[in-house]
Amino acid sequence: MNATAVIDTADILLAQPITVAPGETIDFSGTALTVDFASIRGGAVVMSASTADGTLAFVGGAAPYFRIDLRVADRTWRIARPTSVRGDILRRPDPMNPAQVEWLGRIELRVLPGSISDAIILPAQSPVLIDAQPYDGRIVTAPMVMGPQGAPAYPAYDPILDEGKTLRIVAGVPTWV
Repeated sequence: MNATAVIDTADILLAQPITVAPGETIDFSGTALTVDFASIRGGAVVMSASTADGTLAFVGGAAPYFRIDLRVADRTWRIARPTSVRGDILRRPDPMNPAQVEWLGRIELRVLPGSISDAIILPAQSPVLIDAQPYDGRIVTAPMVMGPQGAPAYPAYDPILDEGKTLRIVAGVPTWV
């Protein structure tokens, strides 16, 4: 998995696209959403976003996505070398029951020391700066798939009607041909 690269000394403004399964619709507006990021090697939460403080929002429409704003002013976490972090987007659908949590998906980021980071003055084995500025003010991450997932349902095999046929994917649907 190639994680999206960001730097630790700047605002991290993300657009997390959501790929919805065919025939499915989603709407997370009006529900409490949170995401906490921690190192993939474990440890404390290093940055967080939520609908409560406006740093996480669901944006609906034909191309739905999560808008995540991780402001540098809200975090003191700095790194000395490239580090991978992961965050799970969680939904709390019932405001009367905050313990009820629904997992929506996972985001992985590669955090690099910024050009004003102390790590820049240290000898490095590999480049520590990202190559280009984010497009349109936001970095776009890999799409998050929502809706029924897993292996596609295979059609039943009829030994008389389907004898000699091969299972193929036709227009995204498993079919005996």
